[in-house]
This record gives sequence, structure tokens and C-alpha cells, in this order.
Amino acid sequence: RFLVHEDTPDKLVGASHYPPPRVLTKEQKRFQAMPLAEAQRLELHASSLHSPEDVRNRSLAFKQATYLSRVVMHDLGLRRWDTSEPYMTLLFVAATFFLRVYIHYLGQYAFLAACGIPVTGFTIRPHTVDIIYQPDLLPTLVELVMTFIGTLFNLALFLCFFTVGLLMKRIMGRLPLHASRFLIVCGLMDLLDPYLILIVDAATQNWAGDAFKLYNHYLAAEGGGASGVVLYVLVDVFLLLLTVALVYLYLLTLHMNGCLPDIYRRLHDDENSFFVPHDMEVSILEIRSICEKAERWRGEFGERRKTNITQYERRDPFDPAFREVTIHVAIVTLY
Repeated sequence: RFLVHEDTPDKLVGASHYPPPRVLTKEQKRFQAMPLAEAQRLELHASSLHSPEDVRNRSLAFKQATYLSRVVMHDLGLRRWDTSEPYMTLLFVAATFFLRVYIHYLGQYAFLAACGIPVTGFTIRPHTVDIIYQPDLLPTLVELVMTFIGTLFNLALFLCFFTVGLLMKRIMGRLPLHASRFLIVCGLMDLLDPYLILIVDAATQNWAGDAFKLYNHYLAAEGGGASGVVLYVLVDVFLLLLTVALVYLYLLTLHMNGCLPDIYRRLHDDENSFFVPHDMEVSILEIRSICEKAERWRGEFGERRKTNITQYERRDPFDPAFREVTIHVAIVTLY
């Protein structure tokens, strides 16, 4: 264990790196004034939502749902509408909505151009893009790829954003908050892409849209479109699972710098699986950083700081194998 002691005011140690203290209510101030030990204070809080009392009272699911709703609202920045965060999220939703539409149809146009199929019309609208070509003589495989190539292009774009996010985290050490929110909104839009395209096509009565291509193809080739509907549903389910896997991989590794595993543990693990130090322990890296800053510190009138390290050993005369080591790090100012 490491016990850090400083005999200088916090403002001299660099406390500006830490957030300002939050405003406490009268009840919280009264509670802090009570003569409770630090361990007693920590016992009033829990790291896990999975407690035996909640299981017996059947309130665990409600607590987990409440906690998850708060996490989702926080991740999307929709908890405080008096700040700019919700409006940034809405801006990301609008941007990814239109980006998804244009990337979708740009992928279809690129596929037709790569196959040498002539495109007689390409009209860009705010909510959709009209691509006019002759599908009657196309093979079934080409029409099948044409149906889902737009969704695949959107997945490829999300994968590119995901890779850029990984590089940013590797270079900068963390992924910025707004980048995380943009990526999760982009992933959700990719999940909804086929269904949003279907809604727009149905609303505009575009019966040649993606969801109707295979039906029309089999109707013209075999006189019935049931096979096209079944094939469309099967491929759509496969792409849905692929998109869910990519979004899940992003949530597990990169979203909010990897906080999802911690959320999962708080929802499902019991309190005994969490380690919470009771004596404000810090890591060895932070101890080393504090000592190095103290050695470099110089005061206005020539003051210096020295670090005094003392090691205490505690032994039990009845147990020769027992040995408890405590290291006391004291930073003093020399005038």
C-alpha cells in the first residue's frame, strides 16, 4: 500500500488538473459532517447493481433498465438540453442520415458502372436518389448484388470510420467524446439503412426500389415473386447480423474508450467481484509522476520540495511468515 502525504496547499501541487468540487445539498453536507470513517462511507455505495436483495425483491431488472437508460442518454448526450451536447447529437443524426442515403446510391451507381451496365438517369434528391437503368435483362446475381450493394457500401464506410477511430486512440491515447457519438450514430444508421430506404420508397411509391427489385425480377422471369421475397429476407437478415456484429465490436472496443465492459460488469457481476480500495490508493505510475513533479518544483522565493520515503514493516510474533509492508511517501517544502 502507498500512503501519500503532502504538507503544502493543494493549489501548489497542481490541483487545477482536477475538476472543481461539485455543489452539495444540505443533506449531503450534513452527511459529510458526520464522524464516519472512510470505510463506513464507502459501504453506503455499491459498484454493482446485482445484489441478492434486488434478486429476492425482483427489482433487479428495473434497476438495470434504469441504469442502462441513463448510460444511453449520457452516451448520446441527451441528458442535459441546456448544453450544446444534445444539439451536436442531433446534428450527427441529420448528417449521417443524408450521408447514408448518398453513399447507398453511390455504391449502386459504382456497381453498375463497374459491370458496364448503362445508366440512363441519375437524379439526386434530398431524401433519395433516382437511378434509372434496364433491369429486365440482368442476371439474377447482378440484381441480387444491386439490391444490397448500397448497404455494403455504408458498412464499408463505417468500418473506415472505425479504423480511423482506432488510429486516433492509438496516437492520442483516447477517442474524443464527439467522435464516439458520431460513430455510434453512424452505426445505428447503418442498422436502419435498408428499412429507411424501404420507408422512403413506399412513401414515394417507388415500386422499383431495393426491397422490390428481387420481387419484380422473379415476377418477370418466373411469373411469381415469392422466391424473390424469400431471398431478399434471407440476405437482409444476414446483412443485419453482420452490421450488428460490427457495431457490437465497436461498442466493445472503442465506444467511449471501452466503457461497455465496465457497464456489463456492473449490470451482471456481484459486489464481491469489484475491488475498491479503502485508503485512497493510487497507482505506482501516479506516485512516480507526483514525486518527479515535486523534485522539479521551485517556489517564488527559492523554495524546493523533497520527497521522503519511509518503509514500515509489520510482523506477527505468533506467525513468522506474516509480513505487511507499508510505504509512506511524504512531500515536504524546504524554505
